[in-house]
Amino acid sequence: GDASGSTSTEENPSFTYDAPGDYTVSLSATGTGGAAEVSMNINVQPNNFELYYIDNDNLKVRKLDLNNPSSPVDVFDLPGFSFGLAYDESNEEFYYADDDAQTVWRQDLDGSNQTSISTGLSGPRDIALDIANSYAYVTERSADRITRIDLTDNSTINFYSNTDDANFLLPVGLDIHDGNLYATAVDFDAETVWRGSIPDIALDQIIDFSAGGFGYGISVDKVNDKLYFDNND
Repeated sequence: GDASGSTSTEENPSFTYDAPGDYTVSLSATGTGGAAEVSMNINVQPNNFELYYIDNDNLKVRKLDLNNPSSPVDVFDLPGFSFGLAYDESNEEFYYADDDAQTVWRQDLDGSNQTSISTGLSGPRDIALDIANSYAYVTERSADRITRIDLTDNSTINFYSNTDDANFLLPVGLDIHDGNLYATAVDFDAETVWRGSIPDIALDQIIDFSAGGFGYGISVDKVNDKLYFDNND
């Protein structure tokens, strides 16, 4: 699809494009039954991705240029020991949970306009954003629950807790994909992964403690529909 006209006869070839853009990839097959060709249009994105992360040793949000990951850059100072960095790409804003102040904060990409979104939480950990519907979700580890924050007025509801299921203990990891909320719970002998439809306000175990393990982070690969979570056990 590019000017080089490169081809391959490998079963699973790989190819590196020198520039981002739209390309057409073609596959030709020839055999005893005849020949056929199929084409697919692809879009190659620029390789200029940055990774943002919380550095609690220095109480900063920092970033890495993934083309030069050896040189982290400070983005802004954190008010306290924090978790659950989530990014609203539409508005270029970060959300994170401050465990010292028991508060969820919102802050611009450049570190300005720090705003308190929800206070009085109990061990806030991970955050998942549903910006299309103006909601943020936060796990409250010490309260065994997920709280939903309405971003239009910062009101909250108890979205799911151990009163809904006694095995939902010490929730930590959180992510959203395709109308579903995914969570980890990390209590000993109850380490589980959960999923539920957001409109239904209900979760079910999809991985039990024997397979789930003691893990904190969970993330959905929204392109390939894969679920990633860590297992410290």
